[in-house]
Amino acid sequence: MALLVSRGYFSQIEQKFMVSGHSFLPCDRSFATLDKRRKVSTLHTPSDVAEMICGARQLHPFKVIEMKCADFRQLPDATLKHPPGFLITSMMWLKVTATDPWCVHTKGSHSLYEGWKHWLITKQRKNQPPPAPLFSTTYARAYEDPLPIKKEKHRDLMKMLAYMPAEAQAFYGTLECEE
Repeated sequence: MALLVSRGYFSQIEQKFMVSGHSFLPCDRSFATLDKRRKVSTLHTPSDVAEMICGARQLHPFKVIEMKCADFRQLPDATLKHPPGFLITSMMWLKVTATDPWCVHTKGSHSLYEGWKHWLITKQRKNQPPPAPLFSTTYARAYEDPLPIKKEKHRDLMKMLAYMPAEAQAFYGTLECEE
């Protein structure tokens, strides 16, 4: 959120987390559509899942973006901090503004009467302002190659390979496992 605001894509981002089971948001309908489609689909590989998602709606189809290893970046420890007492799972409303993109404003409820709490999420050097946000390509890649899977999972997948279609065999046959 801070990166999008600091780069000028938005002047402010607010995110509200609804109480589970009590919302009738568009995302609820989207998840229901995907769940119905999943129940009648045969899914063996991530590409099968992507195709199922893309084909779940004829009008306004879902968009799937395939992520590669190069898309994941490692933020250095010197950039972000986790302030004491900042429990993201207990927050119900987050806000980041262009005037201070490295400060996250939070509320524990959806009440308009509750005040905002402010959390600085960058490590600040003495007598210096927080560092300017950088574009994601500034940071080193988090992974050069796909992460290996656990030995036990690899062994189980290799046992099941004979029962899978050729495309799935090709995909799972190339997976690396931990040593």
